[in-house]
Amino acid sequence: SVCLAREAWAVGSGLIDQLAGLHFRSFLLYGIPGLLYCIDNNFQYVILGFLQPAELAVLWNFKMFATVVLLHVFLRRRYALHQWLAMLALVAGCALTQAPDIPLVRGLFAFSHETP
Repeated sequence: SVCLAREAWAVGSGLIDQLAGLHFRSFLLYGIPGLLYCIDNNFQYVILGFLQPAELAVLWNFKMFATVVLLHVFLRRRYALHQWLAMLALVAGCALTQAPDIPLVRGLFAFSHETP
């Protein structure tokens, strides 16, 4: 609303004229996702108090995969094979970043880092 008032003042017309041309439905279509995006961005700082930045990056990458799956299941969105393969690569990358926590993989990493 502050941006709208500033824009109306800069144009030179009154605020009432600007509001008359504004459709409430289109405002909601852009305003609500914008507000949710703002909350999501600010929530990152709260999460950083509990996680390391690398863990947060993995979590955010996994969020992308979860969004694709939910869009496919609930909204019946169709994806091409190369898009599913890209999601598979993303999940594999997220899983491999956590691989040192898996005992079997930890043994493999320890073996590969030995000096001859």
